[in-house]
Amino acid sequence: MKPIIRVERVGFNYGLRNVSSESCLLDNLTFQVLPGEILGIIGPNGCGKSTLINLLSKVLTPHAGEIFIHAQALAKMKQQDVARAIAVLPQDISVSFHYSVEEMVLMGRAPYRNRLGWETNADYEVAEEVLDLTCMRDFAERWFLELSGGERCRALLARALAQRPEILLLDEPTANLDLQYQTQILDMIAGFARKHGSTVCIVTHDLNLVGEYCDRVAVLKDGRVYREGSPAEIIQAKTIADVYNTQVHVGTNPHSGAPHVFLKSDRAEQTLRSGD
Repeated sequence: MKPIIRVERVGFNYGLRNVSSESCLLDNLTFQVLPGEILGIIGPNGCGKSTLINLLSKVLTPHAGEIFIHAQALAKMKQQDVARAIAVLPQDISVSFHYSVEEMVLMGRAPYRNRLGWETNADYEVAEEVLDLTCMRDFAERWFLELSGGERCRALLARALAQRPEILLLDEPTANLDLQYQTQILDMIAGFARKHGSTVCIVTHDLNLVGEYCDRVAVLKDGRVYREGSPAEIIQAKTIADVYNTQVHVGTNPHSGAPHVFLKSDRAEQTLRSGD
């Protein structure tokens, strides 16, 4: 199977182009993603995960190397074609005007609008479908700014899904959400990917959610892919210690069989010693 995303020897650094590889945020970054795959992208703070999302969505341009979508260089794709192929759910979004949830979702149809910019019946049908999928139909007429954090995340996810993307890029989609909303959001994303055959790249710090939902994991360290493989291959105590400088115990979720990370805190160690 041919990859839908191919990243070849990509280098990037903010502000400066002509810098040594030791100073680059991303350097010689190479990996690929297959169609329909859910890829988890993990790594410590400052390793370039969010920057990679911006490079994959053409918000930023690599200083070296090339990114390909199917076999086409991303740098040569028209912005409208990029918007039809790739949707992004960013970590932060600032909305200063009053839009209803339905209006926000219809913004996702912008790449498909005619020259007059009017929405078609097909646009409204797509909007209704994704509002149902994200359990936001009852909020369609509500103002976006009046929503809770979990509701806003679902509304923004609906907007991204309204683009009908081949590729969905997610930057910390469950950050600052209650546990209920974390699993709800990822269930929605996984369901959409299965139904439409979409490829998903998720940047996250939550290794347990990666183990539950991702087909494959790429670990970033020092500007490169340190390791990649299945969750069972990657979410191991040694890899986590090498990348995060943290000692953990990795067990198994008895319900799903997915790897599960347990912290080894000083308090836990003291409790174990006191029991001896």
